[in-house]
Amino acid sequence: MKKGLFLIIPLVLALSFCGKGPGKAGAKGQTQVRFTVKTFPAQILTIRKSLSFSGTVEASKKANIVPKISGKIKRIYVEEGEKVKKGHLLVELDSEQAQIQLQQAKGALLTAQANFRNAQKNFLRAKRLLSEQAISQQQYEKAHLAFQAARGQLEQAKAAVKLAEFLIKSSKLRAPFSGIITNKLKEEGDFVNPAMGGFGSGPGILVLMDFSRIKVYVDVPSSSINLIHRGSPAEIIGEDLTLRGKVFSVSEAADPTSKTFRVGVMAENPGLRLKPGTDVTVRIIYSQKQALAIPLKAVVEGNYAFVVKEGVAKKRKVKLGLKGDRLVEVLSGINPGEKVVVEGIFGLYDGAKVEEEK
Repeated sequence: MKKGLFLIIPLVLALSFCGKGPGKAGAKGQTQVRFTVKTFPAQILTIRKSLSFSGTVEASKKANIVPKISGKIKRIYVEEGEKVKKGHLLVELDSEQAQIQLQQAKGALLTAQANFRNAQKNFLRAKRLLSEQAISQQQYEKAHLAFQAARGQLEQAKAAVKLAEFLIKSSKLRAPFSGIITNKLKEEGDFVNPAMGGFGSGPGILVLMDFSRIKVYVDVPSSSINLIHRGSPAEIIGEDLTLRGKVFSVSEAADPTSKTFRVGVMAENPGLRLKPGTDVTVRIIYSQKQALAIPLKAVVEGNYAFVVKEGVAKKRKVKLGLKGDRLVEVLSGINPGEKVVVEGIFGLYDGAKVEEEK
């Protein structure tokens, strides 16, 4: 009796589960499997083939604000993060000594001008008297030398005035272009000397960047460099945005160590959302074509795709053309507007009932 009971229980369980599945009951009480899928309509799209690289964002323009002369910083008019226009006054050095030099130079210039006029008058008189044989050749030459000396002193005085004016003008540092102050390297009261070069903290006072347009340099292997040209379309991809740009420079010689070629990509940066120093992905498009296309993931077994019509999946053989990064060209087998399955393909078969996911 117990043995018979053990045989009946599995049979009852099997019957209780028979016909249950992810679908609706048929006319005879049986359940037919219905697949949930996502579809994509075949349509004319741009098929792109590209190469991807990693790089770091750089500003299109960068300037280390360095004075032409040495001196003590009297005033810094901007702070880090401040936007400035071209010509904006950024820094002023102490120019008190230059102001005094300018006064002295102007006084010396007045004296030199008076001496020059007097020497010139004497020289012209001596020249006339020599022609009349009223003075000796020696007297004429003496007047001539005095005139030349006065002219030289006048030129020196003019140069001294120009030098003092240059020192005063150079004490005011202005923005060479519009941008943002990204670094403040020195403080008011610090001494700067452009002759310091790279020693210590260097002669720079501020760093100005314009990253309304950005550039990224990437290293391209020799196997791919011939696919890339100046003007090739490109994308700079950040964490939450993609900027469209183009290749603006391609190195003609490989790096002797890495054997790669340096390629530069530039793009507009509206809203300044991508900051200098940010790591990004650069995608350089080397081939593109507009054609009837479907996603690559819709293709199964190399040349088949499932087309959905009236809730039924139909397996179609397709002839494919250009294969891009995400799309593939359809030459035949699928018509424009027909929907192909792109998700939920696993286990799908010809004639299967499907339900499109909204």
